[in-house]
Amino acid sequence: MNIDGEKIADFDVGIRFQEVGQEKSNEDSIRKKHWALVFTSTSEKTWSFQIELCKEDKGKLVFPVQLFDKRIDSFPLGTWTGSFNDIVTHLMEIHPMRFSSYNLKWNNCQHWAATMLVFMKGLATEKTNRWFIITNYDRYNRVLSVLDEKENNELCHKYNPYLKTGNVAVLGGSAAAAGISIIAATATTTVAGTTLAIVPATGLAGFLGMSTLGTVATSVTVNAVGVTAAATVGAIALPIALVGTTFLALDFFCDRSRWRSWSAYKDPRVSGVPKKWADFSKLY
Repeated sequence: MNIDGEKIADFDVGIRFQEVGQEKSNEDSIRKKHWALVFTSTSEKTWSFQIELCKEDKGKLVFPVQLFDKRIDSFPLGTWTGSFNDIVTHLMEIHPMRFSSYNLKWNNCQHWAATMLVFMKGLATEKTNRWFIITNYDRYNRVLSVLDEKENNELCHKYNPYLKTGNVAVLGGSAAAAGISIIAATATTTVAGTTLAIVPATGLAGFLGMSTLGTVATSVTVNAVGVTAAATVGAIALPIALVGTTFLALDFFCDRSRWRSWSAYKDPRVSGVPKKWADFSKLY
């Protein structure tokens, strides 16, 4: 399949909510599912490409682009007018999650997909002959609900306690071993092949994690004359449980504050789309 990467064309844009490794996509419990964006040529409707966030088993994030010689079903979001390279080179290169580390609750495939849509909207606003027309606002807004607004026109990631580990897309071994060709995140005029990938360069080793203090369950056997002992144990265990819960709450709010800060970026719909990743005023 040969694609003119610079040709301006129209694409139907949809989203898949799917279990990893399965073709089925549905909107039931979407907060628990892996998300991927699908683009289908509106003129031919005979080929599609899918983009998503995955991680290698060593934790490195990759942005694979898969080409299909057929239409891939997805839930409609809108219509994109622009070039193939707008998506798979420019927006991939400047995506704020490059150089970051994966986190199941704070920095995942859902945040990645929502952020890509925001940047598509920003690029369409400022670049000639680019449009992103939303046709299903309910679904679009539901997808963007994983992002939160901060002060100074910034967006950041929301906490998602529902995404399951089994819905994390992992490329076993290396991307090459998974049959994905690695190309540089730079503009490409013509792309040929069936599967491509944009791989972020090695960045920070990872965010610093905080240890979690939990409650310790103690099993106590009480006989008929042990009611007083049981009451004493209960009187001791309750404060311990309360202290443990307090530490868990503090840990969550510290984690929340840290991730809201580290995942924050300027809203490209307001501040414009950077020409390259290094143009971000606030780096990781």
